Amino acid sequence: MPLLAQLRQVSVGGGYVEWPTDTLRARAKNAHVEGVAASDGPLTTPTRTFNHVQTFYDSGFVSDRQRNVTHAGTGDMLTYQERKLFLAHRNDIEHALHRGSAASGTTNVAPQLNGLLNHSSTLLSDHSGVTLTETVFNDILQRSFDFMVNLTQAYVGPLLKRTISGYTTNVTRNIDADRRRQILAIDNYDSDFGPVEVVKSRDQINAATKTTDTANTILIVDPELMQTGWLQRTRSERLARGGIRDSFQISSELTLIVRAPQAINGATNVRPNI
Repeated sequence: MPLLAQLRQVSVGGGYVEWPTDTLRARAKNAHVEGVAASDGPLTTPTRTFNHVQTFYDSGFVSDRQRNVTHAGTGDMLTYQERKLFLAHRNDIEHALHRGSAASGTTNVAPQLNGLLNHSSTLLSDHSGVTLTETVFNDILQRSFDFMVNLTQAYVGPLLKRTISGYTTNVTRNIDADRRRQILAIDNYDSDFGPVEVVKSRDQINAATKTTDTANTILIVDPELMQTGWLQRTRSERLARGGIRDSFQISSELTLIVRAPQAINGATNVRPNI
């Protein structure tokens, strides 16, 4: 769960969360004569961006028989099952942060948060259908430099991770002669626009084949401009007994806050180069 662990956590106070986004004007000479008088400048109003708070919920039960019998390598079965479901619950949150699609929800329809892949669809489609060469990778980084954001983390699936590890420009391959070990992976890429950590993610879209299929995604983000907004932190609770079994539930309510849409860059439908 690298993204969930990376982002700062803040509290929110409702199921529909709004925040302002704004931009600076273009660079100019800004030269004036001595003693210039004050005048009304061309001020702009921030725009509002929003996201929905999604409720994540899981529940389970363990019978008295399951708790009383001896299980090989396992202690209390209720504790085991609760912990297992907790991890699955957090995996679902990570998945939504990457690939969630916004839905406002109704009485009978659950609201859903908008994940990274759906927050900046225009930027992500600019390189759609291309092969992720090193030039394309740097083109994406340069585009965000023009937007005055600092992309420091790239989330990729296995095929694109292998593609980036195969980049050869100014790369030193370290070979430990004593252990007969060759280090191939590139986990940190130092570009003209700053260092980028390359993170393997099971929640990025990964193609079925490595040569012809373009159904891969790459997200390069500025995590300093993102937060998870929590209406309720993840909570695990034991419930009242019903019959001869013990029940529990796990719940979370949160959304994804992206302070600037340009903080999410990357590409969809790209082809690996391996």
